[in-house]
Amino acid sequence: MAQSISQKQEIYTTSKVSWSHLALLLLIIMSLKAHLSIASDTLYPGQNLSGNQTLTSRNGIFELGFFTLDKSLNYYIGIWYKKIAEKTVVWVANRQNPVSDPYSSAIQLYKDGYYLVLIEKGNVSHHLTSSLNSQPNSTIGVLLDNENFFLTSKLHNIVFWQSFDDPTNTWLPRAKIGYNRLTHEGKILKSWKSLENPKSGRFSTPLEVERNGMAHLVLYYWRSDFDMYQYGGKVSQKELNNQYINVSYVSNNNESYFIYFVVSPSTFPRFVLNFTGELNLYVWDDDLGQWNLVGMATPQCCEIFGFCGDSGICNQQKVPLCDCPNGFKPRYPTNWDLYDHLGGCERINPLQCSQGGIDTFLTIPNMRFPEASNYPTVKNIEECKLLCLRGCFCNAYTYYNRCGIYWVSLMNLQQLSSDNMSGGDLHIRISTGSKNKISRKVAWIVGVLVTLILSIVSAISWRRHSAVGSLEEVEFSLILFKYPDLRRVTKNFSQKLGEGSFGSVFKGTLPNSCNSHSSEENKKPTTRYHIAIGTARGLAYLHESCRDCIIHFDIIPENILLDAEDVPKVADFGLAKVIGRDFSRVLTTMRGTKGYLAPEWISGEAVTPKIEVFNYGKLLFEIVSGRRNINMLDDEICNYFPARVAIAMNKGEDLLTLLDYKLKGNANVEELTRACKVACWCIQDDPKDRPTMGQVVKILEGIMQVGMPQIPLYFQHLSENPMEAIDNHETETSSSTY
Repeated sequence: MAQSISQKQEIYTTSKVSWSHLALLLLIIMSLKAHLSIASDTLYPGQNLSGNQTLTSRNGIFELGFFTLDKSLNYYIGIWYKKIAEKTVVWVANRQNPVSDPYSSAIQLYKDGYYLVLIEKGNVSHHLTSSLNSQPNSTIGVLLDNENFFLTSKLHNIVFWQSFDDPTNTWLPRAKIGYNRLTHEGKILKSWKSLENPKSGRFSTPLEVERNGMAHLVLYYWRSDFDMYQYGGKVSQKELNNQYINVSYVSNNNESYFIYFVVSPSTFPRFVLNFTGELNLYVWDDDLGQWNLVGMATPQCCEIFGFCGDSGICNQQKVPLCDCPNGFKPRYPTNWDLYDHLGGCERINPLQCSQGGIDTFLTIPNMRFPEASNYPTVKNIEECKLLCLRGCFCNAYTYYNRCGIYWVSLMNLQQLSSDNMSGGDLHIRISTGSKNKISRKVAWIVGVLVTLILSIVSAISWRRHSAVGSLEEVEFSLILFKYPDLRRVTKNFSQKLGEGSFGSVFKGTLPNSCNSHSSEENKKPTTRYHIAIGTARGLAYLHESCRDCIIHFDIIPENILLDAEDVPKVADFGLAKVIGRDFSRVLTTMRGTKGYLAPEWISGEAVTPKIEVFNYGKLLFEIVSGRRNINMLDDEICNYFPARVAIAMNKGEDLLTLLDYKLKGNANVEELTRACKVACWCIQDDPKDRPTMGQVVKILEGIMQVGMPQIPLYFQHLSENPMEAIDNHETETSSSTY
């Protein structure tokens, strides 16, 4: 009997536990089912999409839901690539109306499917679409694999609304950019306000059709909601096409538009109108895990009226483009740091005129400025200055053949580049307090520097004397070297370069060359980086800005001279040649230095500026490592620095381990990565794969982004068959005449 009761209790307990487990299991299954229904590609009437719930396109390419940006407290409804690790947003629904909490917010097909709305804390805060002409509970929202999110009827094959008709800053394949003649609405890209703010920015790209039928995308800048201004060139269908995409222009009675398709289904391209006004084409590189920039339409932002706001100065050669003059500060610092310069600059100290004081002027050279408020008749610049001082509302004056007075605001100020001398001096009025503060700060700095300079000037003089102790200037600014100095700089005449009508020519290194400076322990990484950029600018000028293309042929550290401020100067044009811009040239004699010659140059092919790009790449490796490439190649194959960098970058290794040991790892990782990328791109086997020197400057300055370079075939051969590679290298270089 007792055993029977015990068995019944055991059966009851077991049954109770089983029912509990079963109920819990059913609850989990129902929860998973609910979640999976949200995670499908379809949104149904009355269904909420909230928190971290998302819609996913059928093949898992795109995802729709709430997202936020790194430095933002706001949340947005958007679409992004699901399979790409780097979260890339391609469309934003509520860019003008963000929410603070995604879990108390939701998107919903509201009122039986008549509206797509944003619900915040239980109330409708924003209508994402207008009223949909559909039957109750028949509307559904579907996210496709091409990023298009559209609202359609379950009963009829009709699209009521789609995200393709309302693009933000991204243009994807199969989407249209153009104009609907029936609705009189345009499908245009509109930039974000800043990197961390998807709100509509100041740049857009409408379609424009000329009388001859030619269609272009035009870069526009919006001063206000109703006033736009063309700030860049027109981009045609031909210019949009490339190896990754095919762009078509379609025009009929209903609409005109550009549309593009991918060449390869595995390619993910996207056009992006950046908040800085650039229209860029990016392609995803799955092997490297990054977006590669493959095309760009660059605007001239300084030509935009008021781009830097009131009293802001725009300089197209600087990054960032806008700056405040001395005595001024950004009116909205937070926006300014996010490259939103529309607020301009304001005075740190008010003018003294209203208080009976006397103001002064800050002179800024080589400025292009708008028309003055008026042009009074005066005799000279002093009268113009006094006239401005007498008026409390005079902010600046100019004197360029006539006196120009500026009342109230200073808009559209632009400082020109050093090679463009068409500008004039702008005299901005500031309070004496501002200038005194500047003067006191300068005086304090000068006082400290003078003390230091006086203490080291004798040491510097001694050093120069010990290096080249008897340099004397003679007629025609030539320098006379004494024999002991010549022995010192030529290392006892150890390297003979050749012979001429005046005798033998030996190689020498002056103490102020890049070679001697780059090996100094106290030369900071930032200084080296600026030397690299300065040298690239010099070569870009020779290749692209001179009337004829000039090729130096011998860019080595000894031929890069540095002034007192470490500004590089390209020197020794003894081997240089002038060639036309539209053709290459075959030279019968080899020119250059062993270890710096491009492969096509050694093999006797025609000369183009790309051989100098290769030359610069080898120089850049030496600036990073602090050692000569050719010495490392001759000493030990595993230490050949260019090969180590190329292999390390493709393996994703830490580049700081390759830095000059004298710097003790103290370097900007981003700048180091740029320098190594540029160097590897410059030494590619095929000259067509190498960038121009103008592009090199943009990459080093961070204006242009590039992908990961391939390992040159020679380096691959080097790592697989080192001894054979060395033999080939020695055979090639020894057969050349320098």
